[in-house]
Amino acid sequence: VACIPVVPGEVWQNVIPRGLVDVRLTIRLASGTAQPVRVRTVVNLRQTALKLPALGLDLAETTGEVVVEGGVVHLDRLAGRAVGGRVGTTGTMDFSRTPPRFDLHLDLDRVAVAAAPEAWQLNERGMTGGQMTGKAQLVVTLAPGEVDLSGSSGEAVITGGMVHGVPVKSLRLIVHGDGADLRSGTGVRDRAGRGVAPVAHGEPPAGPRPSGGGMRLPESVSTEIELEDVDLSPLVAQAELRGIDLPAEVAGRLALKAEATIPLGALRDIKGYAFHSRLELSGASIAGADLGHVSAELALADGVLELTDLRGLLVDRPDGGGDRPPGPSATVSA
Repeated sequence: VACIPVVPGEVWQNVIPRGLVDVRLTIRLASGTAQPVRVRTVVNLRQTALKLPALGLDLAETTGEVVVEGGVVHLDRLAGRAVGGRVGTTGTMDFSRTPPRFDLHLDLDRVAVAAAPEAWQLNERGMTGGQMTGKAQLVVTLAPGEVDLSGSSGEAVITGGMVHGVPVKSLRLIVHGDGADLRSGTGVRDRAGRGVAPVAHGEPPAGPRPSGGGMRLPESVSTEIELEDVDLSPLVAQAELRGIDLPAEVAGRLALKAEATIPLGALRDIKGYAFHSRLELSGASIAGADLGHVSAELALADGVLELTDLRGLLVDRPDGGGDRPPGPSATVSA
């Protein structure tokens, strides 16, 4: 494709097909105008391998069309296998601007989080394992040394994954671009129904930039997290690493559905977290007292953890602790 006439060279640095293609050139002559010769190039992909470096994607068996006219590229219903699932994209890559700007719609269908491109930095942000399905509207600027996604938005669901070592049944990510950085566009509700916005302290950081450039990811995301029958011990350990000192020893197996804001750019800043959930703890032990089953409302905002409406069922012989939690007992209605 690099030998196709008239197409700017930077096009094929950002859209790299390998394999069978059909090429159609349409030449329009309009003498006496500012642009007397116009060439439209259509490249039809026939189960072709395709690399999109700006997105960190390598697609196999790709179909769709790449249409080039002047310095503008239209990606028309490209679809192929990538990252263990299916990926599709439609949109515009404008190389006539300085710096170049892309407006792309991206569809992800059960892609493997563990196999996600390194430039996505999902592993660095504690997201490992599981499958991700969702959509994104990408506004991409090829700034010097990085891929800037300011103004992008998207929504995805990760199922069967891990977040910072904690197994998560489902994790919903909603991301909106805001100014120079991507941030979460949804807040969390506290117990009284008041909005708790994702926290950004001081001047917004420029976002993580890996050495040699990379993809800028959200500084914070709002999520819906669902846990089912999860050992509480690793969660307590993670909380302690982030500066959360629980007032008493707690053990058991946790189930919850929660709305949460996670400050991906500052994981140790407890004030950046927001959380609200009704939780249930089975085989529960708190401060050495066996409760069997516990339910409560839990809310975290601006570094303050609030526990309300705590209900439990005492075991006849409370002699438990972190190393001797009781077995499950009858559920308590709340």
